[in-house]
Amino acid sequence: MSASPAFSRRDLVGAALAATLFSGCATPPPSITKITSGRMAMQVVNDASRSFNADFELQGSADRGQLLLSGMLGTRLAQATWTPTRVTLSTGSEQHTFQSLDHMALAVFGESIPLTALFDWIEGRPWPQAASEALPDKTPGFQQMGWTIDLQRLNEGRILAQRAAATAANTDAGLAHPELRLRIRLDRP
Repeated sequence: MSASPAFSRRDLVGAALAATLFSGCATPPPSITKITSGRMAMQVVNDASRSFNADFELQGSADRGQLLLSGMLGTRLAQATWTPTRVTLSTGSEQHTFQSLDHMALAVFGESIPLTALFDWIEGRPWPQAASEALPDKTPGFQQMGWTIDLQRLNEGRILAQRAAATAANTDAGLAHPELRLRIRLDRP
């Protein structure tokens, strides 16, 4: 089934973010070994209806992996699996297919969120496919693709990624977007 507006954006928000971070039932290919888990919260400033939080488990890389998002009491919200050419998002009994993680994020969140970069960001480094610059005053973190990645609490497993609001005139694509905050708390052994 292709992505369609038949599913609610709120259902997909939880599913997509989860899908970006974990896998549940599917057996991962032997090359996928890295597992990251924790809790994430996305806040769309001035639009609480589009904000969400979930537990996640992410396995693999931006090229090939699986993500599971879970709600309270371990309820599965969504599961995503991906390869370099296809992303499959399962939400309950529905399944949706996308060309890439970034296409899935746009369809689910209604916002451009660089999910492929998230794998590097949670490791405390810029995504190598885009330019970045250090934060002023030697503050731990960096700016990349319009996002500020605050790593001041990385040693505690906490990362804050923020994107400032922009008017259509101030973006390369000519599209306005709201301020977003993505808070990640990583489980550390």
